[in-house]
Amino acid sequence: MNKNYKLYVLQIVNNQIILTEINNSYVLKYIFLMNSQINKLEFHNEEYKQIISSIIDTFQIDLIHVHHLIGHPFDIFNIAKIRHIPIVFSIHDFYSVCPSINLINPNDEFCHGKNSLNECEMCLRKSKLNLNSVTSWRNHFTDIFEKTTLVITPSKSTFDILNTYYPNIKGKFTIIGHGHDKELLISKEMIKKSKGIHYKPIHIAFIGVLSPIKGRKIFYDLAYSNGLRGETKWSIFGISDIHSAVGYHQNLNITIYGKYKNFEELKSLILENEVNLVIFPAKCAETFSYTLSEIWAIQIPVLVSNLGALKERVEKNGGGWVIDMSEIKNIENKILEIISKPEEYMAKTNEIHNINLKNLDSMIFEYDSVYRDCLKSTIPLHFSYNAFTNADLFKCIFAKNLCILNQNSYRKIESNVNLLGRLIKCYKDNGFNYTINRTLNYTKEKIRNM
Repeated sequence: MNKNYKLYVLQIVNNQIILTEINNSYVLKYIFLMNSQINKLEFHNEEYKQIISSIIDTFQIDLIHVHHLIGHPFDIFNIAKIRHIPIVFSIHDFYSVCPSINLINPNDEFCHGKNSLNECEMCLRKSKLNLNSVTSWRNHFTDIFEKTTLVITPSKSTFDILNTYYPNIKGKFTIIGHGHDKELLISKEMIKKSKGIHYKPIHIAFIGVLSPIKGRKIFYDLAYSNGLRGETKWSIFGISDIHSAVGYHQNLNITIYGKYKNFEELKSLILENEVNLVIFPAKCAETFSYTLSEIWAIQIPVLVSNLGALKERVEKNGGGWVIDMSEIKNIENKILEIISKPEEYMAKTNEIHNINLKNLDSMIFEYDSVYRDCLKSTIPLHFSYNAFTNADLFKCIFAKNLCILNQNSYRKIESNVNLLGRLIKCYKDNGFNYTINRTLNYTKEKIRNM
């Protein structure tokens, strides 16, 4: 996709707006300093609005893709509307429904479909979030979705939840599941056979960081359950948010393996330790779960909660079991049932062979199609009088780093060198014409301001 587009990635760090320009193999960072830091959950910020609108006019942005708004005011949608710029909004969680993000109430329960608006307001007042009203929050997002050209969700279950609160997204959404690295796809093809569960105890694992919303209490209770003693052993490949020491924790009846570096290390650990089943006891609705894809790539069946994308993906593809995890006894009985039916376990394992994990190229093609359709629909406006001067941009370029994008990593060039040294490095990295044009424009600007 890089070859077809000049990409700009915008993020906020403290009082800095960082714009990263990606143009084929080159990456250039611009640092725009704000006079003050943006407050959390701030709907509008005039200084932010001015800088963002000038960035859009300077670089003549034709399409905006919002991946998240945490830490950002909501001004971008009005800015885009004024300029007739199509705006795509990808949904990765439920921040738009409630700023608590995961839709978990004070009782540690998934609250979608359970709470009335009054209960939501009471929940918000009990929270530490600096927000007066859920109604006001959702009114802002209703307006945001009205101004959005297209909403992208990674699963249908995510759309279904979002549509409950924002019916105005119906007819302007699409589903694009996440793509997967080649190493996952290759792994899935290479691992073909399972040893089954003809021996005890069977090894049950959790992958990642086990926190309350990921079902820590459920996992701990299961591991220490008398009903499963002698039948199962329990491990965390990763850490718990309250236990991270590597080794066997006798008081928990859990072995913690610690953080893993990458998928290959995770795969080696799971295969070496002969994991039979991976459990996903999440108390919130996942929007996709890349970890589920990793486990399927290692050919391990899963036991997942009946919420969100976990439920959706397992019901659609097989490769595991879906269960209501609100009652521990219910989960215990299901695990004992799985142990007692080795043929069913093998059938679930065989289902994994037929699960099609999308590759990155397919995902990129889908996004490219979305972008092209959006760009056909309008002719963006850009206001030259609102653009930054070359002098402004020159200062922003050298505010931090000048980087070159290699195939696998960035090579950073430190900025604490003299101006001549910077120009030499700019020439080496960006070529003669680029450097001369930047230098001449900067010099002219300086002369005009003398």
